[in-house]
Amino acid sequence: MNRNLFTTKHAKLEYHIYGSGKKPMLAFHGFGRHASDFKPFASKVGTDYTVYAFNLIHHGNSSFKQSRNDSAPITKKELATAVESFINELNLSKISVCGYSLGGKIALSSVEIMSHVIDEVWLFAPDGVKVNFWYNLATNSILGRKTYRYLLESPHAIQNLMNFSTKLRLVHPRLKKFAEHNLGSDRQRELAKTVWLTYRKLNPNMDEVKNTIIEKGIPVYQYYGKYDRVIPPDIGREFSKSIGQSQNFIELEKGHALLGEDVMSDLPILYK
Repeated sequence: MNRNLFTTKHAKLEYHIYGSGKKPMLAFHGFGRHASDFKPFASKVGTDYTVYAFNLIHHGNSSFKQSRNDSAPITKKELATAVESFINELNLSKISVCGYSLGGKIALSSVEIMSHVIDEVWLFAPDGVKVNFWYNLATNSILGRKTYRYLLESPHAIQNLMNFSTKLRLVHPRLKKFAEHNLGSDRQRELAKTVWLTYRKLNPNMDEVKNTIIEKGIPVYQYYGKYDRVIPPDIGREFSKSIGQSQNFIELEKGHALLGEDVMSDLPILYK
């Protein structure tokens, strides 16, 4: 593994390199996670792929430069500029993209805005396939953002809301547990507030993504957890069917955590 820093106009991006294969892959992790999450995955595919696993902004040593307003969301144009600069620096022509959870939005947005460089797409319980109404409301409206900030700055309010929603069966106990795990400390809540607002403009236009995948014949390999209440597998099953790639959909006997060694040791590999 090698750790490196790539500098763009607005940010410093840390990335790890795994594997030694001829096919380059850019990988993006989930909220509160780390680029090193992809090490077990790379050990599975590293003879065919070289995986460039990035730490997302506000994670690891990736951050905005002082000249960049932290409160402003990342735009798709900025994403395209960063990815194209990176692949030009490494003299790459085609890349695969891989996204887990939040990183799925980045992978799918890459297909939307720069399909000419995308060779394959790998998705593990990806965010972005289906727009979450409550997330969209909370991050893309003034009232929603104010309510969102209030909740994240009031841990008792979050706990009461989750308890109430669970009692009414509006929220599954597994989803409640996931929220408690990711929002249990002041640091985690501050990270959630910052990250979710930073990435709020990277919701992929799925109609365009699907049309592009079909027209260009881009393989999309999808893995979902059967017991995942954060990103339910039915979302991926429907997506795979809509692009005519049902054979590339795998449902694992897992929850939302899909990148661990316990998963990768038995992971069915779909590419040829």
